[in-house]
Parts: sequence; C-alpha cells; structure tokens
Amino acid sequence: MLDTLNGTVLMGLTLMEWGALLGIALGAYAVAWLLVWPLAALVRGRAPHFAQLLSGPIRILVWLVIARAGASEIIPPTGELRAAVNAGTLVWIALAWAGVRLVALAFDWWSDYLKSRDQAGTALLLRPLRTILALLVVLAALLTWLDNLGFNIGAVLAGLGVGGLAVALAAQDTFRNFIGSLMILLDRPYRVGDRVVAKGHDGVVEEIGLRSTKIRQLDGHLTTIPNATMAAADVESLAQRPYIVRKGRVHLALVTAPSELKRAVEIVQGALKDHEGMMPDRPPRVFFDEIERDAHRISFTFWYHPPDWWPCLEVAQALNLRILEGLQAAGIALAPPTSRTGVEMLRDESGPAPETP
Repeated sequence: MLDTLNGTVLMGLTLMEWGALLGIALGAYAVAWLLVWPLAALVRGRAPHFAQLLSGPIRILVWLVIARAGASEIIPPTGELRAAVNAGTLVWIALAWAGVRLVALAFDWWSDYLKSRDQAGTALLLRPLRTILALLVVLAALLTWLDNLGFNIGAVLAGLGVGGLAVALAAQDTFRNFIGSLMILLDRPYRVGDRVVAKGHDGVVEEIGLRSTKIRQLDGHLTTIPNATMAAADVESLAQRPYIVRKGRVHLALVTAPSELKRAVEIVQGALKDHEGMMPDRPPRVFFDEIERDAHRISFTFWYHPPDWWPCLEVAQALNLRILEGLQAAGIALAPPTSRTGVEMLRDESGPAPETP
C-alpha cells in the first residue's frame, strides 16, 4: 500500500505527498476559520455587509496564504505544480469575489444614505452602476489570470475594444440616457414628488427611471422625457422654491384725483397688511408706479409662505376682494377697459399714393 502511494506520481508529486497537501489545506482552512470567525461574528450585527466580506473572500485569502506557506515548508513544489500555483486561480477568484463584495458594500451604504434622505427613487439608479462596476472587477481579475496563464492579453483587449465599440454605437442613445440619469442623480435638480416645469410641461415628477423621467401634468396627462434631454434642459423646480410671489395691478381712471390716488394706495396697503402667510422679512409692497395713456396704475407684490399653491390662491382671492371692497367704499372707480383698432396705409414717400380703381 505504501509502495503504491509512494510510487504513483501525479504532476510531479506522489499520492503520499498529495495526501499531505490535502491535510495542510484542511488544517489551514480550520486556522483561517478560527481567525476570521470571531471578527465576523463581532461585526455581523452592526455591519452585516462587512461581515459577509470577512466570512467569504477574506477567509479564502487567509486560507490560501496559510496553506501556501505551510506547503512550501514541507513539500517543495515541482515545475508542474509551480506553474499551476503561479497562475493564482484561487487567489484571483478570491480577489474578484472580494472586489465584488466591496462594490456591493459601498453601494449598499450609498443606497441606505439616499433612502434616509427620502430619495428612494434616486437609489434605484445605483443598481445598474453597481452591476457595471462589479463586472469590471470580474473582467480585470479574469484578464490578469489569463495573462498569468500565458495568453496574449493584448489581442483579447483589442477584440474587446472592437466589440465594445460596436455595442456602444448600437446603444448610444441608451448610454446617453443612462449618463443623463447619473447626472440627475449627482446634481439632483428635482426629486420624485416635485412639481417641475420642463420643456413646456408643468406637472409632478412620478418616476425617475434609467431611461426617462415621467411627469404627471396638471391636466392628468403623463409625459415621458428622456433623461438625456432632462439633464440638458432648463428645469424649473417649483417644489424647491422657498415662497410664492404674487403680483397684481390696479388700474384707476384718468380722472382720479391725486388725493384719491393716495387713498387708493392706502387701501391696497391696508388690505395686504399682515395677510395670511406673510413672511416677517418680506412685507407687501405697494406703489403708484405708472401713469399710463389710459389709466393710473398701482402695482402691488406680496410673498406667501409656505409655498403651497392652492392655499396661496385662496389668500390671493381674499385680498383681491378686500381691495375691491375698499375702493368701492371710498368711491374710487377702476379704469374702464379700452380697445382701439387702427389701420395704417403705407405708401412710397417718393411720390403720391396710387389711385384706387
């Protein structure tokens, strides 16, 4: 039996030596498990993603280091075994695994951060980016492993470059919209639930997807705009304004006396004074600012906070009624509407106008 174990050679090692290597590998794994398990158990409750990194690829790397050190001390590697070890198959598998776990750990932390700030819709945009980075990590490990095996990596990269160029040309609109999604994610000009005005569309953002942004317009229609367009467009976010500014004008008849104009300004000021939603640092402004051809104009401006549109309209309605009631009680008349239609005939200044037949 011993003669068989010592006489049978596989990759330059006898079966007895292979058995010793197996025992070293099992012992090294037990040591690695004992080293990593307490730390993984300690952080599992606080950082489960980091615990998975420890119990997975980190444990494998520790095991490989211990096993290789133990085996090199007992059994010198043969040429065939050295070639297999130098390729580092298990090492690169563990490194790729660790890289993928680190990418997942970083993006899970980023996603949790966004969700804590009520940006769950934005967190969805991280999924494809996470997948792309994980694939790049695996591809880099694979190419390095192939290089260790002796493959011509330059030819492989050239083939990947040509194939990648073809895919990029075929899916350039998709990539453009995806980049637009990332720009929206980083710049955050608007969020889900915000009322925005973009490309002539006024409505509430319902979804920010990987390809497009969906806006529910005020008339109920759903508009879908590509994210590449949204990233380059001028987007007015009404939800992020600190207040609502309302402006109005009162036109008084030309026969209105100066004393009545002063009284009209006082009436408008009194109607707007301490109105609902007034900001202490932004009181209403009222001015007799224009003498027009058909009327005297009094302009007023007030600020409403918080920026809630429908309550603001209710306050504006009440203020307008208060102004009209005050003017009517003071006997001050509004300017009547005027309409003029003029027709002008153009002619050559060098001579008389042609006669009409």
